[in-house]
Amino acid sequence: MVSVSPFLDAMNNMSQIKKVETVLPIARMTVNMTPLVTGDHVALQTAITSPKSFDRDLCKVLLARSEFVGEHATEKKINFNEFTDSISNIDKLSLIWGLYKASYDNLSDEREIICKNENCKEKIKVPISMDDLIHEDTFTVWDKTDDNDEFISFNKYRYVITIERDDYIYEFNSRIPSIMDNNRMLGMLSTDALQHNLDTIGSVFTKPQHMTNLVDAVRLSSKSKKIDTVETTNLDEMLLSFQNYLPDQVSTSFFKKYGEHFDMYTPKFYYNATCPVCNNKFKHTIDLETEFFLTALYGDRGSI
Repeated sequence: MVSVSPFLDAMNNMSQIKKVETVLPIARMTVNMTPLVTGDHVALQTAITSPKSFDRDLCKVLLARSEFVGEHATEKKINFNEFTDSISNIDKLSLIWGLYKASYDNLSDEREIICKNENCKEKIKVPISMDDLIHEDTFTVWDKTDDNDEFISFNKYRYVITIERDDYIYEFNSRIPSIMDNNRMLGMLSTDALQHNLDTIGSVFTKPQHMTNLVDAVRLSSKSKKIDTVETTNLDEMLLSFQNYLPDQVSTSFFKKYGEHFDMYTPKFYYNATCPVCNNKFKHTIDLETEFFLTALYGDRGSI
């Protein structure tokens, strides 16, 4: 790289001195994360009025602060489309953990949590470091194989979930969405709709929208041949059908079966707490995406 200025070169080198290694269990990659810089924080605060813009800009920051190591190391920086297509939306949580640790060290110097003992409910304040959130069961490495027992990457793997209801058979081609898939789903919804979801249900996606993000094809058939077999891979059609026509019992069964097959791969970030009053030991679960959103909204929360 051509030197532009000794001062700028020194500042650039300083910004990358601290590196935190994190594992992407679904993409099966190892990444070094470098700290947020002031411009990153400004960009995230600017985009925070829209969940759609914030997620896109967060992914841009994650890419800018990522350094792929091992067999995935490359001299050429991968572009945004390559990054979002090859990394699962689940792995984004691991990247956020690495970025948070590189930038702040601690999740909080004094976090108030409540004892889970129903007979106690004591409020306690504890320091929580980012390392406190990592345990033996935090990550499960992607290990799916195809019909020939050959390893298959998450973005090629599909699991058919079949649900029968009366005479009808619903078949869902389920998947783990990539960051690109998640961004595409966000792009289908207006900023007002996303904000309404956050205000009313505390989540970016409604149940039908979330379900649409987890499948890429749906097939409907009849045991008695009352209807011709129909199927679609069109996201708009799937979203409209899940919202307006799919029986709630079917969607409930879908999420149950999907969770049984895929939930093991979602990282488990939690703090092992002990109540000083009743000595109850319990897990305090941390939602890293929400934590990072609040960090972008309110600033450095490492000392809160």
